[in-house]
Amino acid sequence: MSTFSENSRDTASSSPIPTVLLVDDDITHRTAIAFDFQRKGFRILVAESGNEAWRIVQSEKVNLVVADIRMANGNGIELLNRIREKYPAFPPVILITAYTELGLDGAKDWGAEAVFHKPFDRKALLLASKTAIASQGF
Repeated sequence: MSTFSENSRDTASSSPIPTVLLVDDDITHRTAIAFDFQRKGFRILVAESGNEAWRIVQSEKVNLVVADIRMANGNGIELLNRIREKYPAFPPVILITAYTELGLDGAKDWGAEAVFHKPFDRKALLLASKTAIASQGF
C-alpha cells in the first residue's frame, strides 16, 4: 500500500478527512487522479491491482474506492465483488474503464455507485465521488 504524497500537506484537523482508495495499474492515470483528489482535501491511498486494494480495504478505513476494471492481479469487478460480499453497503465503489463492456445499469447491478469510461471528465469523477462520500455523512 502506498499513500499518495506528492505535494503532501498536513491533514490534521478537527473534522474527519475522507479516505479514497484509488486502484489503477497505469501509474500516469493513477497519479493524475490522486493529485485531483488530494487538491480537494481527500486522504489518498493507492494500489496498482485489485488484490493489493483488497488488502488495503481490509486494514484501512476507506470511504470510497475508485477502481479501474481491467488490471492484472485482481481486476476491478473482482474487487467490487469481494467488497460487496464482506461489506454490502460501504464503501461506495466507482469503476473506471477504457472499454465499453459495462454501462451504468450493469455497474449498479454489481453494486457500484457509478462507472466512468476513459477518457472522462475528472471534475465529473470528483463530483460523483463527493456525492458518494456525502451519502456516508461527510
